[in-house]
Amino acid sequence: MLSSVVNAVLQTRDGYLWVGTHAGLGRFNGTTFRWFTPENTPGLKGTDVRCLFEARDGTLWIGTAGGGVTAFSGGRFKSWTTAQGLAHDEINAVAEDPEGGLWFGAGNGDVSRLARGRFENYGAAHGLPRAPILGLACDGRGRVWVGTDDGLACWTGEGFTFFRRTGRDVSNLALRVWPGPTPDTLWVSYADGDSVEFCEGQFRPLADAASWERGHVKGLWRAPDEDLWIGAYSAGLYRLRAGRLERFLSPGRLETDHIMGLSADQAGALWVATSAEGLKRITPRTIRVFNAGTGLSDDGVLAVCEDGRGAVGGHLQRRA
Repeated sequence: MLSSVVNAVLQTRDGYLWVGTHAGLGRFNGTTFRWFTPENTPGLKGTDVRCLFEARDGTLWIGTAGGGVTAFSGGRFKSWTTAQGLAHDEINAVAEDPEGGLWFGAGNGDVSRLARGRFENYGAAHGLPRAPILGLACDGRGRVWVGTDDGLACWTGEGFTFFRRTGRDVSNLALRVWPGPTPDTLWVSYADGDSVEFCEGQFRPLADAASWERGHVKGLWRAPDEDLWIGAYSAGLYRLRAGRLERFLSPGRLETDHIMGLSADQAGALWVATSAEGLKRITPRTIRVFNAGTGLSDDGVLAVCEDGRGAVGGHLQRRA
């Protein structure tokens, strides 16, 4: 592994597992890693990979810190930076709208949209605060949503409409945004540790904060059996089933409280990124560990972003 810090992991539809690190981009074929850096891949302009996203046409989009955004398609890399009209060269999030436009969340607080080879940039003049954009999502109705430090923002075609939570000691710094289980819903993770389901202006907690050791939620996933899996930094991995929250543990394989990301692959396995125990692939019968001894440089993994669906299993410890 080129770096001890992994920012993103994505399995594309061709079966390859892509890994974004601070020192380059890796591709895992199930046995070995192949590494891409600006030194050996001129089409890749940035070394520090921040996010990965697969578009509907199969193109892999790679957001970097300092090198703009790169597309991988047909075996070739092509990059766009501010020189080509991108708002900023640090890209932390990517989403795709129904027309095939690609949206990029930038480190300067702007959002760029790429369509038909041209960029349109939206920022303070359109109502966005000057703070890094970390969350982007397109919901089932085709609306583009942006997580900002001043609430959840929806693109109207001319500007952004903001939706903010109210209440004492409530944060509106939206760090992660995911499409929800229905076309009208989103899941949103906030800086104060809350995770909510948002639907048509209403916020509903995804879990009772008093029932678990609340931490910063890094990953949410609804399994086909309707169980909700929650991965949180400083709180661990949980499963919410029929209103009951259970802690997921596996002695010797998954014991850490520091979960950095969750998602599922095309084969039906759940991927769990941790900051101290590497990367886990969980199936109903096994937990496979990727760490310093199996290809990772150390056991720190910061995020997972997978496609597909699946079920998971293991030892569950019920929490009151």
